[in-house]
Amino acid sequence: MLKVAPLALLLALAAAPAATGEQPVKRFDTRRPAVYITLEGVSGGGEVTLRLHNNSLQAIHFSMPQGRHEPSGVTPYALASGRVVDALADDASMTPAYFVRHESGGRTNHAGCVMLAAWLRPNRSALFTVPRDHLKAGDRVHFYYLFESEVAAAAEVDHEVGFSADELQRDRAGAAGDN
Repeated sequence: MLKVAPLALLLALAAAPAATGEQPVKRFDTRRPAVYITLEGVSGGGEVTLRLHNNSLQAIHFSMPQGRHEPSGVTPYALASGRVVDALADDASMTPAYFVRHESGGRTNHAGCVMLAAWLRPNRSALFTVPRDHLKAGDRVHFYYLFESEVAAAAEVDHEVGFSADELQRDRAGAAGDN
């Protein structure tokens, strides 16, 4: 069962500045970032399906709004500390708490008041969808995460991973050219 994270902690994470540069963690594929997002597809109904990849050797921790969409599968996972958490199964479908950073500099949050603590194992990925209108020209979908070692150390750092409207257009054009 996923645990509810205190709202104050989530607000503090959202208000903190994001870390910049490459994360100092070991990666399975050194050609890829430790955590990244790729396009899976765009439905006729206006949904964009994205895949969150954890390419690091550590589990990552992020938040999901409670009640919006329960993940399609979780499995027990033992962190390096010995603590056992419910981690998303590989290829699980989930809904992260995210925000849209607009080209204008503004930001729109897409989260709830009560959050679930979510974990993604090393070298695993999970799927999530966002409405197409959240990826208008110049906009970027983002969410915060922490590496397992940072959660265990109560580190006051967070990282952002995002996917932009420009990446959506480029990936869709590349897929059309592959046919």
